Amino acid sequence: MKKKINLQAIQIASYLHEWLEYYVPSIKACSPHTKRNYKISVTLYAEFLKKVKGILPETLNAECFCRKYIMETCWLN
Repeated sequence: MKKKINLQAIQIASYLHEWLEYYVPSIKACSPHTKRNYKISVTLYAEFLKKVKGILPETLNAECFCRKYIMETCWLN
């Protein structure tokens, strides 16, 4: 059965992709290591949302990036 992906999840994925693939490499002081570390950070945050908050990638929304959730990940690391 096909999972229904909400529109916000598609938009967020698109924005993250554009940020990692186009904006980050355009920064003059950015090395390949910086880009890799940003990708790792985004992946770890997605894992936190899934494992701790029960939020799947298909159901991402703006609330997933609220200060409260981001601060929780800081305390876990």
